[in-house]
Amino acid sequence: MCPVAAFSTLCMLSDEAPHWGRRPMGVVRGGYLMQTRSALALLTTIALLAGCATAPAAIATQDIAFIGGCWEQHDAGSGDFLRLLADREHPGGFLGDQSTIRNGRPTMTSRWTFTPDGTDAELASTTGPTDAYASFTAAPDLAGEDRIIPPDASAAFFWERPGQLYLKVLREDDLLRISRHPANNSDARYASSHKVYFEGRLSGCD
Repeated sequence: MCPVAAFSTLCMLSDEAPHWGRRPMGVVRGGYLMQTRSALALLTTIALLAGCATAPAAIATQDIAFIGGCWEQHDAGSGDFLRLLADREHPGGFLGDQSTIRNGRPTMTSRWTFTPDGTDAELASTTGPTDAYASFTAAPDLAGEDRIIPPDASAAFFWERPGQLYLKVLREDDLLRISRHPANNSDARYASSHKVYFEGRLSGCD
């Protein structure tokens, strides 16, 4: 719509311009009004074109409903537990506390936040410095082998570093895995950046 509006304004300006030279010298007021209108039209055209150049891009969304629930992984008295529950203040989003269990005692280690429609995600540490966190944004442009998932599985993808590192949230049956991966064509320095943040199976929320 922006180019159309700008073009219409320019047409109006060009229609008025030829009449300036044919006005009698004594008609000063009319000529002044026409020049003023033309100047306003030109300013409007510039504003419209500037608005087109700065128009925000569409926000990428993705379905994350599959991540909701309580997930756990146990192994000989130790393991991990993740509660991803609906965010009441932001319907469609999820908040989750991740805990590590050692000798039967849970210790919360991090907190996950997923915004509604899967536009963003955040991981904040609860055991380290207050600035120990990672932020992620939806990755609709992630393609090729990086986006392949098993049949009947559900997944959401987020960029940590666009074009380099991405977060994959994958659910396959009752198993949830949250992991970081280097993109297929990423720089060599990211080759060893693979990391599993959480892997566990669906359980009841106590």
